Amino acid sequence: MTAAATPMAKARSGPSLVAQPLFYPVTDATLDTASSREFVTGYFLRRDAMRWFCSAPSPEHERGSMSRPFIFIATNRLKPGAYEAERQRVPGLVEFIGAVEPRLLAFNEYINAERTEVTVVQVHPDATSMEFHMGVVGERAAQAYAETLDATTQVQVFGTPSDAVVETLRAQAGAGVPLSVHPEHLGGFTRIGEHLRAG
Repeated sequence: MTAAATPMAKARSGPSLVAQPLFYPVTDATLDTASSREFVTGYFLRRDAMRWFCSAPSPEHERGSMSRPFIFIATNRLKPGAYEAERQRVPGLVEFIGAVEPRLLAFNEYINAERTEVTVVQVHPDATSMEFHMGVVGERAAQAYAETLDATTQVQVFGTPSDAVVETLRAQAGAGVPLSVHPEHLGGFTRIGEHLRAG
């Protein structure tokens, strides 16, 4: 959450941040940076441990309290004339997310008929996966708002988000943007497996 909030605060010219504590400072989930290669072993935060932090389910997930699917839907208005730039941006984003988020079940972006709004639909195995996602895409999200996205117009969450997720979503969306949370899962199933190919 901290890593995601910082570039957003910069892109939106606030709020001012005084400090940024990172207890498990994974800032690049690919773990393919010079420092992660240099300090593979011999230090408290070894690369194998960092990889585990990135992909391991939370204790809540292990106990089953967060094992319901977590669905996130956000609609964003495009900047005028930004359709082509957004169309070119998305495949790289999808490739990046697919490579660094093995737990994410589905990530798709759609555009309306007028090509003025895009909607992102994400299906996570649990809320912990969503938290991890927000940390991974923070810098890219800030870049998208700077280049192609004008504003978030609506956010919908299906599942129980952590307080940190809600706080980050409100900061990302901005004041006055509807944030709708549907926490109670009454039943259903998720049929997503290896047979489902990426679009």
